[in-house]
Amino acid sequence: MLSEFIAFAQVSHDQTLEGVLSRINYYIINPAIMLLFTIATVVFIWGIIKYIRNAADPKKRKEGQDHMLWGIIGFTIMVGVYGIITIITQFFGFSNVTVTPTKIKVTPQNIPSVKIKSFNLPTK
Repeated sequence: MLSEFIAFAQVSHDQTLEGVLSRINYYIINPAIMLLFTIATVVFIWGIIKYIRNAADPKKRKEGQDHMLWGIIGFTIMVGVYGIITIITQFFGFSNVTVTPTKIKVTPQNIPSVKIKSFNLPTK
């Protein structure tokens, strides 16, 4: 039954320096890198749209080219940062974070009840 079990992700690791650094990498650094990848993608796509929309105006077209260039520079920097972080974590062995699903039983007492007030619809 769907409401009987819900799987939640739980990160298992040791309470050592290695575990703390693995959690920092997993919860802070990797999401920050993904956010910056997303920003670089948006800047690049905005540059493409600006370039195509303003094809007749050389100044606006140049602005679109600049946005595309900065998007590519952002991609390159993020790939470099991600590569350096991966090399460091592999070298020092900080990449041993494993995600294991656990089952939590959900009972009807844990689910809040919803009360719907009755109302009358106006008639013509």
